[in-house]
Amino acid sequence: MKKAGPGEPQGHRRGCPRSPTASSRRPGFCGPPTHIIDGIKSIEAKYPGLEDFMIHWAEGLPPDEFKEQLRWFAREVMPAFNRT
Repeated sequence: MKKAGPGEPQGHRRGCPRSPTASSRRPGFCGPPTHIIDGIKSIEAKYPGLEDFMIHWAEGLPPDEFKEQLRWFAREVMPAFNRT
């Protein structure tokens, strides 16, 4: 299986839905960083004062891939929420 490169969302090769209908039925976000950021910001707008957000990856994901996804999230998504 091809390893995703920097900025390439891991979820796309794991079969994340690509249609708007399928995506709207899922309780989470997957896709490029801008999609993840926009999704989290939509939750912030819906729940003013939200301070914590839980991250969950699919069970059974190999540990090395899980760690790489966490690094990808930290590098590409978290900076959009940097509050000083």
